[in-house]
Amino acid sequence: MPTFIHVFEPRYRLMMRRVLDSDRRFGMLLHNPEQIPQPGLATTPPFFEYGTLLHIVSAQLLPDGRSLIEAVGISLFRVLRHGVRDGYLVGSVERVEDLPLADEEALEIADTTSTTDAGAEEETEVSPFATHSTQDLMALCTAFVRRMRAASAPWMHARTLRVYGECPASPAQFPWWFASVLPLPEADKYALLLTTSVRERLKICAAWVERIERVPEPNRSSSCVVI
Repeated sequence: MPTFIHVFEPRYRLMMRRVLDSDRRFGMLLHNPEQIPQPGLATTPPFFEYGTLLHIVSAQLLPDGRSLIEAVGISLFRVLRHGVRDGYLVGSVERVEDLPLADEEALEIADTTSTTDAGAEEETEVSPFATHSTQDLMALCTAFVRRMRAASAPWMHARTLRVYGECPASPAQFPWWFASVLPLPEADKYALLLTTSVRERLKICAAWVERIERVPEPNRSSSCVVI
């Protein structure tokens, strides 16, 4: 999905110049203002542990030193170590790959054929969508998109679709598109980065749909305040 960035702080102007002079790649991380501990890092950083690797596809350099950047996401990563260089964060990361198709299929089979053990001593929290097939999860989400478009939801405006494109038919691409157009808090969207399973991401999207549809109908298509 495309990302648009207005770069104006001097430290990030310098960073972007260096990125443009190299491989045009940089990482984006979600701010961690509440200093929530990150399991894989020894210290509590001002950012969350998982992020997105971006590639700059176009850059407009303005006369006053600012720049307008368009970038696209190419992979996920996890921060291993971090530091500061000339005022901006740098670090060592490892790329995070999605599960191979065979593993996804095995996960779906395990989910959809599992039954509840009535004699279990401890209850575990199970997603209400756990036994849905991946195809059904995708159908649930795309049907919601069609309903919201028919209802003229502001986040389905033609301008938004010109930027992010039409609703993708690919289950692998859909969660990223949905998170890009749906006006959710960024902290909610971060959940997509914490799994390497397309199926699990679709469950997250289905849960968003369920939460929105619990809201009285006149308010459903407004904005992120509904959830």
